[in-house]
Amino acid sequence: MGSDLKSIEDIKAIRKIMEESTRFLSLSGLPLVNTGMLTFSELF
Repeated sequence: MGSDLKSIEDIKAIRKIMEESTRFLSLSGLPLVNTGMLTFSELF
């Protein structure tokens, strides 16, 4: 029974880490999109 609780805690920790990294990646991608749009608009 104790190992079941440990597994659940591990899964919760992994989920939290994944959510934080996803949030970070989506935020860090925004400047790239802005740069791409600026470059594209300069071409025309």
